Formats: sequence, structure tokens, C-alpha cells
Amino acid sequence: MAAGLVLGRLVPGTKAAFQTQIERPGFSLVELISSCPTWWRMKPLEAFAHIEENMLPQYPLKVFVDKT
Repeated sequence: MAAGLVLGRLVPGTKAAFQTQIERPGFSLVELISSCPTWWRMKPLEAFAHIEENMLPQYPLKVFVDKT
């Protein structure tokens, strides 16, 4: 369930960043947060929950600067 929440917020921002690059001169940087359940020794759904609970508060999904 957490995976859907993260992906649902990821796709619109990523699309907007690419559209900015394509349509006019400008620069876009997209930083992705991903899980590594094997390295973290977690099940995949636990890893997504870990991202949602621990990583996203530190690294929020948002547009930091938009000069359009």
C-alpha cells in the first residue's frame, strides 16, 4: 500500500520536470528515493513502509524551486 502512495506522488513531479526540459530552456533535477529490501534485510512491503515513515520526512517529495 505504501508503494502506491509513493509512486502516486512521484509520477506527476517527474513528468513536470521532463516537460520543463522539453518545452523551454531550463534545467530540471529529479532525485529518486528507492528501496533496497535485500540490503536492508526487509520484505519489500516493509521497505516501502520504511521509506514512507523514515525517509520521506527527511527528504520530502516536492518542487523546491519553480520559476515558471
